[in-house]
Amino acid sequence: MTRMVDSTGAVEIPGEPTIFHSIVPPVLIPLPLRARPYKGKNIFFGLLSSLIGSNMVVGALLLALAGFDGSFPARDIMLFIVFGPISFLGGIGFTGVALTCIIDAMRKTPVLVIDAEGFRDTRSGVRIKWWAIRRATLLFTRGGIAGIDLHLRGSTEAWQNPFRIGVLGFRWRPKPDRLILCVAFLDARPHILAYTVLALTQRHGGEVVTKTSFVDLGLTPITPNQL
Repeated sequence: MTRMVDSTGAVEIPGEPTIFHSIVPPVLIPLPLRARPYKGKNIFFGLLSSLIGSNMVVGALLLALAGFDGSFPARDIMLFIVFGPISFLGGIGFTGVALTCIIDAMRKTPVLVIDAEGFRDTRSGVRIKWWAIRRATLLFTRGGIAGIDLHLRGSTEAWQNPFRIGVLGFRWRPKPDRLILCVAFLDARPHILAYTVLALTQRHGGEVVTKTSFVDLGLTPITPNQL
């Protein structure tokens, strides 16, 4: 990456390790950093989730009909009781993910803007200053970095979509002093977005926490003191 500094400044972050290169030099990220939804990825995952969700809901309804009309064997009634609700709730979840991805794919303007003062996330409708962050923790899925769990010094009224990739599976109920910043499915690398947030948080006195992902690729973990 070209080392550039514009009039608003820049921040240096660790380079992104790969399977073949676990130790890479740091890179300089110019600010402001803007990210839009990755249209192709959102559309593909949205359509896939829609297909899975609809099949699961239909399956749950068929199980319910079989149970109510007596065609379901009595010895298998527990199968209906257990898997019927699971299939229905799973279908609702995948449908929520599908709608979220499709709506994000339709967004034309940047949804995340990171600058020297803080960041703005139009998906949650928030503008957070770096000094307002007490702790920032990386969140991983099997695909890599998905988001950053921000512990704020005060409360926020931001609404977060629980079906958005990066929030899904990490937090269903909102907390007044917590916010998840999603960096997945955007047109900028999640590593660049996440570590830019960590570096600027640490620069302004906040604590940063990194974790290894679920899939251990044997890479050298990047620790906070390397920022």
